[in-house]
Amino acid sequence: MVVNERQNFMGSILMWGMIMLEAPTLILLTTLHFTGNLGDEGWKVLLVVFGILAVTFFFVLSISLELRADETGISFRNPPFLYTWKKIPLSDIRSVTVKKSAGLMDYGGVGVRISKTRTAYIFFSDHVLEIQRWSTPKTLIFSTHRHRDLQQLIEVWQVEQDKS
Repeated sequence: MVVNERQNFMGSILMWGMIMLEAPTLILLTTLHFTGNLGDEGWKVLLVVFGILAVTFFFVLSISLELRADETGISFRNPPFLYTWKKIPLSDIRSVTVKKSAGLMDYGGVGVRISKTRTAYIFFSDHVLEIQRWSTPKTLIFSTHRHRDLQQLIEVWQVEQDKS
């Protein structure tokens, strides 16, 4: 059994919020430019502000979490911060649980949250996958929409572990 999942902010309230904050700024600056209140060099200001807003918008749009779980372990990557796949072999997993959690409230918001005891990759979801490893005391937390599939895979892992 293989569970593949990709999460991003596309279409989320975060992206709509950014648009609702950026649009009035651009409208105001465009109006000021065409009425002559920005001066002769106003087009440069308009261009710089538009560039900054566009880069910020597309940067947030490019943030994603890709998670792959199979019989050998869990792999994940988090572009644009972590482009290469990080593999957690099954032998390194001490415990893994899927639980219903308000990831936004429990872990401090959306995005990558790093602390001394845990690293959380939180997107808009009602369930999280918590992994405790043997090699490090840090807990890894991933938000997930495919919690039922991951729970079935965890049960398969436990059956295989009991056999050996």
